[in-house]
Amino acid sequence: MTPAEASDLGQKSIEHFEFVPKSCHVLFESVVGGAPRHLLSGCDPQSLDELLHRFAQNGTWLDVSILAGTDSSSVLEEKGDLPGTSLHDELALLVDAGFTPSEALRAATLNPASFLGRSDSLGTIDAGKTANLVLLEANPLQEIHNTKRIAAVILEGRYLDRLALDRMLRENCPNSSGNPAH
Repeated sequence: MTPAEASDLGQKSIEHFEFVPKSCHVLFESVVGGAPRHLLSGCDPQSLDELLHRFAQNGTWLDVSILAGTDSSSVLEEKGDLPGTSLHDELALLVDAGFTPSEALRAATLNPASFLGRSDSLGTIDAGKTANLVLLEANPLQEIHNTKRIAAVILEGRYLDRLALDRMLRENCPNSSGNPAH
């Protein structure tokens, strides 16, 4: 089945770019100094553009609408990659790629709630929504790396200060020495 057929049948998301011919990858690279892009044979930008518009029309998420998310596993954890820490790196990469900090943060908050059909209860701070918040020591809209400066978390209305978070991390991630963000 092609990505277009999957989208037409209601596929909610298509992960990664494996369906994009390698010869078209240059279309997703930044252009330095306004230099023209040189397409290799086998890349049909118009067909790719039509496919991405088809995804948008069908509501199929890819990089038409962005979801921040990273892979995590016990193998990565054993190598020192603690759960959640790579999300901070991904947010910074989105900003490096040209997203505003606000757009990057939306990819980790409102967009996932919308994708899951839960924007009525998650994704933004509003009366009546589930109280899930990360309280930071500094503004991530000014510097995206401030997402690592976690002071506390409110999880379903329960306040977890930095000491509680560090304790949970040590108890659940034996390879951790506490707060990975500081």
